[in-house]
Amino acid sequence: MIVTDPHLAIDPEYDVYMEGKDLENRNSNTSVYIKSPDGESNYFGLCWPGMSVYFDPFNKPARDWWSSLYTADKFKGITDIYQFWVDMNEPSVFQSEMRTMQLNTVHKDDDMNWILHRDVHNAYGGMVQKTIYEGLLKRDDF
Repeated sequence: MIVTDPHLAIDPEYDVYMEGKDLENRNSNTSVYIKSPDGESNYFGLCWPGMSVYFDPFNKPARDWWSSLYTADKFKGITDIYQFWVDMNEPSVFQSEMRTMQLNTVHKDDDMNWILHRDVHNAYGGMVQKTIYEGLLKRDDF
């Protein structure tokens, strides 16, 4: 079993973080990471890898990208016997008094409309798991 988290270190040397950032930069209608309350900048918080951004599972472009990270061509050495433990998908933010992200951070839905985190907080973990499951189905050719 492999542990996976829905947050990524803000590090220009980390290829997964940069791939998501590049995807956002190439298409202004794509929102890969959860946004700060201003709706413009990526929300960042402190978690295991240090300062991190958080994958936004509420819109299709972000889900498609995230699920692609679990396919055999991207996740080197993986086979169909590997499964994932999704950890820290509350989403966890260590420097927050509530230990989660601010409730006024924003997501984009499939139609690219803004939704407040407060309205989807309890669904966040399930959406992350669903997205990884979709990637595993692609990995296993289902």
